[in-house]
Amino acid sequence: MKTESVYLGHWKECTRDEVLVLIDDYIHWHDHERIKQSLS
Repeated sequence: MKTESVYLGHWKECTRDEVLVLIDDYIHWHDHERIKQSLS
């Protein structure tokens, strides 16, 4: 995960379940929706 995604101040007011949902959403976005570019 990107560093700015896990900055402690962002998570202080979230419950454990909310954090898990946010992480799951990010992983889904990263794996399925982001624009991917080849290195060549």
